[in-house]
Amino acid sequence: MEKTKYITKNTIANFKLVCKCFSKELRFYFYVKLFALNNNSQFPSLSDFMKDLGWSKSTTIRVIQNIENRKHLKVIRKSGLNNVYDISWYDKINSDTEKKGWNFQEELRKMANDKKRHIQIIALYWTEKNWDFKNEEQFKNNLKRELRPATKLVGYTDEEIKSTIQAIKNTDYIQKYTLETISKFIPEIANQKKKEPKIIKWQEVKKPDGTITMRAIKEKKQLSPKNS
Repeated sequence: MEKTKYITKNTIANFKLVCKCFSKELRFYFYVKLFALNNNSQFPSLSDFMKDLGWSKSTTIRVIQNIENRKHLKVIRKSGLNNVYDISWYDKINSDTEKKGWNFQEELRKMANDKKRHIQIIALYWTEKNWDFKNEEQFKNNLKRELRPATKLVGYTDEEIKSTIQAIKNTDYIQKYTLETISKFIPEIANQKKKEPKIIKWQEVKKPDGTITMRAIKEKKQLSPKNS
């Protein structure tokens, strides 16, 4: 098929499309997809069908007329030009399964735009953790677990949460962190004055009585040219 220059997505038929179409109709649809220059504007010539699909002229015309009669296809005919085939009916049927299927990234986008602040926070946390749940059951179970700890962070900004996560990641003795971990460390991040050095991690400090406390390690101030 030397003339073909464009291949579009959705070139695999879903079950619903296969059940609704006869065999030559499916061949027609996928062949026309290869000639797509615009969303639903297709224009292979009759000779293209005959050459590439091995159909006779009469077979090609009969298939097109049959599909038109089934209301699956609209054909725009112009004198002296190739027909333009509107295959939007097939594209819609073929995309229905994907639209109805569960998708974690789509759920994550919905959560990020949710009106409830604690849902937005969970979306931010999962994004920072690079989590990717494989099915709706995993998603629901983990969401339920995150609801209570997320409410403790409602009063904090995204930037404060992100800064706390970054500082936790830089802290050697913390191998894993949760929303509870963030809520434990975030007050110190949030209470920093803008001109103070930024907290970059925490360090364990052993007191004389044997107890362990955590000390915030801050960025070193850059000396200005006047002080250097």
